[in-house]
Amino acid sequence: MSDQLALGLRDIAALGQIFTPEPVVRAMLALRRNPGRVLEPSCGDGAFLRQLPGAVGLELDPDHCPPGARVMDFFAYPEREVFDTIIGNPPYVRFQDIPAATRRLIDAGPYAAWADGRANLYLFFIAKCVRHLRPGGELIFITPRDFLKATSAVKLNRLLYEAGSITDAIELGD
Repeated sequence: MSDQLALGLRDIAALGQIFTPEPVVRAMLALRRNPGRVLEPSCGDGAFLRQLPGAVGLELDPDHCPPGARVMDFFAYPEREVFDTIIGNPPYVRFQDIPAATRRLIDAGPYAAWADGRANLYLFFIAKCVRHLRPGGELIFITPRDFLKATSAVKLNRLLYEAGSITDAIELGD
């Protein structure tokens, strides 16, 4: 196995990193309605940041953090920081595989009650993003289609219902 392939498999397994293809980035950017402050909380290779000058980018993995972004666990980012738009592709990591440092931050935050064996890291990402949105803010994320019906997402769906509305859902297939 090549070193690059091995690194890619490590990223997917350990950090849930799947980088967003340019056509998907363009489609998601076309959904953006709000001018103002933008956050990409798991910026990976910077696919969105390259198109959004001045946006705030956070990336947990220093090996993939693009220039201008901060190496930081999103769950350590202060909630007093608010944004008009939050956009990106959150990490997809099964609950039992969430890195220990991130788990501690989740357990110390308002999402501790959500922490069961069925939850996925992307659910916690979405919930934290909602807390970073200004009133009228927009969250533009790629998600698995099961987040609307999964038992592990019930609390998130309740939060989304109370916080706002889903205005667009685009099926991209597998």
